[in-house]
Amino acid sequence: MLDNIVDIRIITVNYKGKNIPLPFIIVKENNVYVAWCPILDIATQGDTKKELEEYIQDLLRCYFEDPDTKKPSLKKDEIVYKFVLIDDENKVKKNAKIKASTR
Repeated sequence: MLDNIVDIRIITVNYKGKNIPLPFIIVKENNVYVAWCPILDIATQGDTKKELEEYIQDLLRCYFEDPDTKKPSLKKDEIVYKFVLIDDENKVKKNAKIKASTR
């Protein structure tokens, strides 16, 4: 999946009064755009970039509105993300932890 990266976008959502930056890795596979959020481990797809943008917003809305879905914890105004790092050649480098401020 990571061999065909088209874009990496950071989409900020407001959850419990905190702005949470969520990276989405966008790839193109067989004429379909796929967006994957490694932090939440959720994905969606669309036939066009515009359609994909709409589906990402719908996916996030459903994810955060569903009371049964485990949500990220907010401790000390920071979220610790387990994230996949990608090198300049779009190859998975290693797993790492990064911190993103939610202020």
